Amino acid sequence: MLNNKVSKAVRLAIAFGAASTAAFSANTFAADEEGAEKVERIEVTGSRIKRVDMEGVAPITVITAEDLEITGEVSVADVLRDSTFNSFGSGAESSGQGGGTQGIASASLRGLGADRTLLLINGKRVAPSPAAGGGSANLNAIPMAAVERIDIVSSGASAIYGSDAIGGVINVVLKKDFEGVEISGSAGRPSAPGADENSAQIVFGLAFDKGNFVMSAEHSDREVIYSRDREYTKSIIGETWEDNTGISPAGRNIRYFIDDDGDGVRDRIEWRGIESQCDTSNNFAGMQTRGGTQPGTMCGYNYSNIAAETTDLTNSSIYARGVYNITDDLSFNLNILATRFTSAGRFAPAAGNFNITGTDLAADNIDLPEGSTILASRASWRFTDNGPRDSRTLGNNFDVNAYLTGYEDWGQWDVGVHRNVSSINEIGTGYINQQFAEQFAAEGTLTDERSIALMAHTITTWNKTDYTAYNAGFSIDSLGSLEGGDIGAYFYFERVESSYRKQADSLSNASAVIGSSGGEANGDRQVTSVATEFLFPVIDGLDLTLAARYDDYSDFGDNLSPQIGVTYSLNDDYLLRGSWGQGFRAPTFANLYNRSQGFPWVYVTDLGWGQFETNTVGNENLDPEKTNQFNIGIVGNLTDSINFTLDYNLIELEDMIAYESAANIWDKYEDGIAFKPGTGVEVVGGIPERFTASYINEGEMRAQYIDLNLKANQETAFGTFRQNLQVSYTVSYETLETDAATGDEFLLDAIGLDGLPDYRATLNLGWDYEDHSVNVTVKYIPSQLEEYRYDTEARRYVGRDEARAGKRYNIGSYADIDVNYRYNVTDALTLAVGARNLTNEDPSFANLADTEYNSSLYSMQGRTYYASFKYSF
Repeated sequence: MLNNKVSKAVRLAIAFGAASTAAFSANTFAADEEGAEKVERIEVTGSRIKRVDMEGVAPITVITAEDLEITGEVSVADVLRDSTFNSFGSGAESSGQGGGTQGIASASLRGLGADRTLLLINGKRVAPSPAAGGGSANLNAIPMAAVERIDIVSSGASAIYGSDAIGGVINVVLKKDFEGVEISGSAGRPSAPGADENSAQIVFGLAFDKGNFVMSAEHSDREVIYSRDREYTKSIIGETWEDNTGISPAGRNIRYFIDDDGDGVRDRIEWRGIESQCDTSNNFAGMQTRGGTQPGTMCGYNYSNIAAETTDLTNSSIYARGVYNITDDLSFNLNILATRFTSAGRFAPAAGNFNITGTDLAADNIDLPEGSTILASRASWRFTDNGPRDSRTLGNNFDVNAYLTGYEDWGQWDVGVHRNVSSINEIGTGYINQQFAEQFAAEGTLTDERSIALMAHTITTWNKTDYTAYNAGFSIDSLGSLEGGDIGAYFYFERVESSYRKQADSLSNASAVIGSSGGEANGDRQVTSVATEFLFPVIDGLDLTLAARYDDYSDFGDNLSPQIGVTYSLNDDYLLRGSWGQGFRAPTFANLYNRSQGFPWVYVTDLGWGQFETNTVGNENLDPEKTNQFNIGIVGNLTDSINFTLDYNLIELEDMIAYESAANIWDKYEDGIAFKPGTGVEVVGGIPERFTASYINEGEMRAQYIDLNLKANQETAFGTFRQNLQVSYTVSYETLETDAATGDEFLLDAIGLDGLPDYRATLNLGWDYEDHSVNVTVKYIPSQLEEYRYDTEARRYVGRDEARAGKRYNIGSYADIDVNYRYNVTDALTLAVGARNLTNEDPSFANLADTEYNSSLYSMQGRTYYASFKYSF
């Protein structure tokens, strides 16, 4: 009878698999009323014991603390970036990002974006980062040393967790029952310049009669990588302008709109590089000829020689977790996490485009044939005299989660409160006061010492989120019984109150700064949620789960997310599972209220690539995204030492919240398609002057995935041999497209294109012998079609050169091999050495001159040697 109670409790824990409230616990009770001893309470999200016994409706992949050590990485973000479920890459700590996002890391399960991936700590929703406008959490706020395991739910789970769980859920379980003291540290050194890394940690834990306490402190740092220090990001200066890579047209140039016949209408456009300003010792590319429909001369700027690709990042954190058992059946739980990070990044000097018609700067740099007149002229100017744009950010995160857990004869209940306050401050130097720049250009004094000083501007932004959640939930062990066992139930209530504040200096807020990304935004939100789950053991081996969650948002409306799931045990070794559900994603604060300015690259016909002023504003009329999701899978033990999971997932997404970028707006302008409300472009002489971008509900997506996880181990006289193969294959990734010629809409499968690989695979081979352990990990990303056009007749993407040469234009495949060796010197001391990317594999491109490095998908650290130690006492 006791074993049946345990089995039922485990099934309940799996079926309710991390219900958004409780700490993933199942409570088992005495064998009978006569007072048999209680069984230890257990925590279940996933397990390494015989998998059929522990698997549930949702496919769950577990990354243990030992797995983390094997990677040799210094952060949770680095580990998750290598997950096969991180299909198309995710945001890294890039240099020079505005709005406080520099130094922020995120995860993007299934390639659906960080704002569609839910992050939990100890089963509780992580408050969103202010840098992301409330859209996603910062992985760098999680202390690596305190992690006990990471559970990845690789299917949608909105019926359990609400918004953001479309792509899946990442639950980081931190240490709870640790006893003793553990000190550890590591150092990593890449073979290429930059990205030196160091980390140090201490974990302390004790147990007492009424509970336990764990505390950890951690510090890590990683240096910056400059664009010039990697072959695939540094510049190439060719003989003509068209031969360049990594060279910006915003150097020191003037663009003329010319009337040749005196009718006041523009007949042609020419460029003139300002030769007197094109000093190659100051990172200008030198004077070059320019062809095409806008000929002339060009003075480009070698921004790749100045800019940083990654940020200089420092993280410090303190974590504390305590459990106090008030009685045998009532406990108080307290979790505290405080994180502080600083980052430093660098962009090239600011560049601006402004009107100089009628000025000496224009007159002194033009030689037109007789009869031709200038209708307008604009300067494309790099403000090198004011130095590079350097940005520093300081982030603070303080999180407290307290709750009571009670155990009753009928089940378990939890009541808690979660409080989080996060702030990120950014200071940026090297920016330009736009009004002064235009004034001094008209006066012809742009390069005077006084003008340089007066134009200089320091930007400041301050971002803050304030998050409070009140929750209560209870599980009932038995509402009755069926042939397969007792009917279980779980009920949950949550109230969340959150706010977002973004402030900027007055010039940035007025969009009057060249090179800036700023602007104020404010928002408040209250969310009330109720959820329920039921487990019906229909017959022995067949379980049916039903779940539903209702969320009411104060700023856009409500949503109901249902889910139904089934598991069926074919026998002791094989289990079938499947589920269907609906989900949603709420608009973020940034989607609703954002205000910022930037200068993105846009391709303009007959002009080529250029950077144009773009002002982004939020859209308060957005609707939530809606999704339908389905998964079916099989779990099996092929032998006592070989087991596997094989799952199929389908995701259909409607009313997608998309950023209507400057590039999209210009495409619509050139194709004659009407703009979405709140977006547009000002055009002067056929050239975009400035864009107004925003967020819109537009688009659909349909994606299919197949996931394989195969594990094996062999016990021999020569040690234990371990093998683990993980493959996440994207069968299709269809997005809604519009045929410009006919206006017809259709779903187009884009899988296999640049940044959308067909699959990701990881193979880990391990060998343990006495006090020695060796691990080899191979991470593989297949080739992708790099440059393409859309063939409307065949309705498929083809290579840029395919029509001419019959060849596809591919990015090469990428294999990253990691090696790790650990030696248990004593029971207390472990030493490890290793290398990440042992073969120093660089991202491969068919034509390096036409390629930009994909920082979301590939690491640029290169071969990195590391050493670490762990000492316990």
